[in-house]
Amino acid sequence: MTDTTTPRDTSARLNAMRRTLREVFGISRLRPGQRDIIRSVIAGAFSATHRTRRRR
Repeated sequence: MTDTTTPRDTSARLNAMRRTLREVFGISRLRPGQRDIIRSVIAGAFSATHRTRRRR
């Protein structure tokens, strides 16, 4: 099964995450490496959700 997440989807999720971190927690910057980890988690969460929906 292929992952249908596009770079634009991931970028939109990352932007939403940044906005939430800034508005809710007052965090304006990520530390080095945090962006890559968050992208990986977001992509994995989307992929797992997508696979679950397709099985139903």
